[in-house]
Amino acid sequence: MPIAKHTAVINRSLDALERARFAEPPTIGEIAVACAIGYLDFRLPELDWRATRPQLRDWYEGFAKYPAMQETRPANLT
Repeated sequence: MPIAKHTAVINRSLDALERARFAEPPTIGEIAVACAIGYLDFRLPELDWRATRPQLRDWYEGFAKYPAMQETRPANLT
């Protein structure tokens, strides 16, 4: 599959997550979403998903403060 198609799939997934309601306290689903978003930041920083998905951005920024997320964050991400 060409890169453009993969990118389109990622963007559609992020669009769906922008509309999602997340549980509190987080379930395994929210943990999986946060890990996937963290992986996008690590591997595809040029995607700039935060610019067009403010609700998802705000949720992730809060979730990323959990100690487990901080302890497993790649060293090269700020």
